[in-house]
Formats: sequence, structure tokens, C-alpha cells
Amino acid sequence: MNMYRTPQGRHYKLTKHARNRMTQRQISKQDIERVLDSRHTSYCDIRGNLCLVGDSESGKQLKLVIAKDSDPAEIITLVTLD
Repeated sequence: MNMYRTPQGRHYKLTKHARNRMTQRQISKQDIERVLDSRHTSYCDIRGNLCLVGDSESGKQLKLVIAKDSDPAEIITLVTLD
């Protein structure tokens, strides 16, 4: 699993599933990094995973689901909310 870093220095990893969703939903690494660095909503799902919601560079709302207790952040999946 590759490790990446946002412009503000946050480290994160993408699961194979998340990389597949990026391709299917035309989501870029820059979109992911924008949400990681400047989300407007965050909450935990019923499994304890962190969910971050923010705007992509193209203006779509994007939700990232990050594995519970992962360090660095391991993005499990991502969803466009528009």
C-alpha cells in the first residue's frame, strides 16, 4: 500500500478498494487531499471509522471513510454525495 502526503503534511494510505473507487468515480488525489486538509464535517460511523466530508476541487461533495485507529490515515472507501 502506497503512502501519500497532503500539502499540509498529513500522511495517508489508500486501500485497493479506495483506489478502485477513485477510478470509477473520477476522484483525484488532489480531491482527497483537499478533503483531508479542509473538510467541513467529520463524524464516526457505527463501526467507529472516521468519516470526513468536504468539497472536491470541482465542487462535488466527497466523503472519505478512514479505518478506525489507523495511523497514518488509511482510506477505506470514498463516495461522491452529489
